[in-house]
Amino acid sequence: MKKLTAVLLCAVLLLCFSGCDSLALPFGPSADYRETVRQAVALMDDMESTLFKDCDLALSVWYNTIHQKKDKTTDRYIVKNGRRTNDFNVALDRLYHDKKFASELKHLDELQQSLRTLRHSLANPPKQYALFNETLTALAGDHITLTCVLMDLDGSYNDLSEQIGALEKDINDNTREFLSFEKELSEIRS
Repeated sequence: MKKLTAVLLCAVLLLCFSGCDSLALPFGPSADYRETVRQAVALMDDMESTLFKDCDLALSVWYNTIHQKKDKTTDRYIVKNGRRTNDFNVALDRLYHDKKFASELKHLDELQQSLRTLRHSLANPPKQYALFNETLTALAGDHITLTCVLMDLDGSYNDLSEQIGALEKDINDNTREFLSFEKELSEIRS
């Protein structure tokens, strides 16, 4: 599902940045609106692979600690000085204090703050783009929410796993819906 979402978002970026300029539609949204859409899509694309990877890693560290599963990727947070911890809070604390992971979280936070600002800029779209814009802002909202969940894991493993899975599904669904607008709008143009 994650690969499909990444492929779909890459397709959106290609449409947005290709020579066909599919967002320069016959109804003529302003250049500012088109640029805001391009920036929002680029931010989401920049966020997505790291966001999904980091959510999976956090859940894997949590799960593998509880179930004492050995895994080369998660053991660096679960095992210290040859001893496995059985406390997932200790393992997650190690993960969140890992320099690379912390750097990725900081970058995701900066991107989601920028996306939040752009999302507010999309508040009053041209009238004919209301549904298109609704899908775009929902997609941005899903990215923002998933980033916030990752940055503040709170609740049980099962609840968070379900919440993250549902948000990833929403991102996938909203990406498909966004692409359907791109297809329809580019057909109108030709």
